[in-house]
Amino acid sequence: MKRLAAVLALMVMAALPIIATGEADKEKDKDDKAYQKASKALDDQRWTAAIAGFRQVVEANGPRTDRAMYWLAYAQAHGGRSADALATIQNLRSRYPKSDWLDDAEAMEVEIRNDSGQQVAPEGIDDADLKIIAITSLIGSDPDRAMTMLEKILAKKNSSSEMKERALFVVGQLQSSRAQSMLEKYARDGSDPELQRYAIHSVAISGRGSMLASIYKQTSNRETKRSIIESFIITNDRASLLDIAENDPDAELRAEAVQKLGVVHATADLQRLYASEKSPDVKESILQGMFIGGDLDSLARLARSEPNENLRKTAIRNIGLIGGQRSYDLLIQIWNTDPSPTAKEAVIEGMFIRGDAKTLIAFARKETDRSLKRDIVQRIALMQSKEARDYMQELLDK
Repeated sequence: MKRLAAVLALMVMAALPIIATGEADKEKDKDDKAYQKASKALDDQRWTAAIAGFRQVVEANGPRTDRAMYWLAYAQAHGGRSADALATIQNLRSRYPKSDWLDDAEAMEVEIRNDSGQQVAPEGIDDADLKIIAITSLIGSDPDRAMTMLEKILAKKNSSSEMKERALFVVGQLQSSRAQSMLEKYARDGSDPELQRYAIHSVAISGRGSMLASIYKQTSNRETKRSIIESFIITNDRASLLDIAENDPDAELRAEAVQKLGVVHATADLQRLYASEKSPDVKESILQGMFIGGDLDSLARLARSEPNENLRKTAIRNIGLIGGQRSYDLLIQIWNTDPSPTAKEAVIEGMFIRGDAKTLIAFARKETDRSLKRDIVQRIALMQSKEARDYMQELLDK
């Protein structure tokens, strides 16, 4: 009997970890379901249900407690229970001082206090994000004070780049003449290139494209001009990009402008520019713009007619980059009708870019030119598909 009892005791002890694991899994499933249910209520803006659901997750004290506390405060704030939300944030701060959710929670705290009339003085806040939020809240009630504080942040040498960027973004959203003058000042001033780049970006976001065009014409700094060209995409300023592409004496800047014309789908402009452009480098950038804009017709035409072999090769390669059935059909047509090595090499590259091992294998089986066949096989060897591996094995077995 003693032996039987001992055996039974050992069996029970061995089963305990399994039982414990099973219970833990059940608790985790329960916690997951509660969190998902609360999240669904939050998405549907059913604040009372969301509050109850996230409170249940918090009380369970599982691995997502700090996250649940943040969303509990969010639901409380949006459900008209600001005091409860502030208490929840304080609880999160006390229990999880290193939580990834704490920064967002503290930003929410500033917004809650401002919305409830408890204005937070930006001067007493060290955190960059919270300071900007607090300053932003002043704009409606005390815009001059807010602008003065933003100016101080921008002028202060030890202000972080992130903080200056946030400050310029806020300035860019304001319509006052003081704000516009401040933004223009930093967009024109190249003494701090990083700050100038932020300012140019903020000008673009604010929709003041004419200001950017004016700065472009008045500056001789190439990096400033590059930043403005980038920003013309934000403002969708096709006219300014076209003006640069046609008239800027700097070939590098013309090349950048024509690529951006592809982004804004200025297909007809790119076709006309290609015909008049003399620089092969700029023409190559125009071909890139045609690729970006998905202009298969122009690329197909130039793939057949361009006398410069390097440019013709780029046009064919870009056909492959665009992808799709029509791209495939054009590459096959070029392969079958253009006997030049340049065209053949470009089609091989285009098919490789498409990841089309099947077609490359078909090319390799029929190709009689040893140099071209070696080029095809080298590309196939770099591909990871089963077809490519089988073909390489086939070559090894010969």
